[in-house]
Amino acid sequence: MPKVLAALSGGVDSAVCAKLLLDAGHDVIGAHMLLFDSAAPHASDARTVCDTLSIPFRALPFQAEFQRDVISYFIEAYATGLTPNPCVICNRRIKFGRLFEALADYGCDLISTGHYARRELLPGTGRAVLRKGADTQKDQSYFLAYLTPEILAKTLFPLGEYTKPQVRTLASDYALPVKSKSDSQDICFVPDGDFARFILDEGSYVPKPGQFVDKAGKVLGSHAGAFAFTKGQRRGTGVSSAGRLFVLEKDMESGKVVLGDNEELFSNELIANDINWILYDNPEQSFCCTAKTRSTGKEQAAVAHPLSDGRLRVTFSEPQRSITAGQAVVLYDGEYVICGGIIEAAM
Repeated sequence: MPKVLAALSGGVDSAVCAKLLLDAGHDVIGAHMLLFDSAAPHASDARTVCDTLSIPFRALPFQAEFQRDVISYFIEAYATGLTPNPCVICNRRIKFGRLFEALADYGCDLISTGHYARRELLPGTGRAVLRKGADTQKDQSYFLAYLTPEILAKTLFPLGEYTKPQVRTLASDYALPVKSKSDSQDICFVPDGDFARFILDEGSYVPKPGQFVDKAGKVLGSHAGAFAFTKGQRRGTGVSSAGRLFVLEKDMESGKVVLGDNEELFSNELIANDINWILYDNPEQSFCCTAKTRSTGKEQAAVAHPLSDGRLRVTFSEPQRSITAGQAVVLYDGEYVICGGIIEAAM
């Protein structure tokens, strides 16, 4: 059986993965990625899981890469007016990218994580593709849309056919030490969800104060920095009005944040760049699909139009609310991920 480098976060899902791999006959090494200092308790839990399962524990020091490729990216994206999804980038560059590079260092053949998704090899070509997890409430394929077929070919998702309640039951049946541990929420390095405060505390970005204005340019109020607001946001502006006002757009150079009605948030199209093709290589013709523009959103019917410069134009059958630059857009063919990209603009 192939030897597996199993990513252990210190949580329930990855612990159950390691046990399932052992039961399947794999030789398993538990790998905990050290990403930032405040995550030390998770490393301790991962080590305890390895001790319980009698498998080797390895701590992988990825702090420098995480700071450079995820946290710095996160801050720079907000500083330029984008609203990034750091989990998508972390999976691409760290949790799979760096782990994939570490395979040879530990004499392993495959990597494994606790994501709720499925990897399949297409008949005939053997191309490794990404399929949604069986648990529709927990499916994490959106966050994995930047995995290449090459990385997917070396990846196992043991939880792909399970539901979250089933995994919780297995953790209890296996008497795993993390069986009662709660699931992680929000951005791992911003546990309180206050991303604006995190960016300011990091100290590398100095915001520019500006004004709230309406579509006609009328000044409605002032703010300490446009970076702290995102498209579709209603709360937190401090602007009083007869009706509800939402963030429509922002200009980082002038510092102006435009507020308006909910109806003005809807768009029919988007342009995406940095496309990662999974189900097939870059097509030349337009194709029908469903598309998801945020992790918590629902898939919507669309037509994708490949552009000559490598970008994609995605046209929706119905207008979509708050398509936001910097977020990932993921295209699906049924249960299969076609590709993922970063939203450049909504139209």
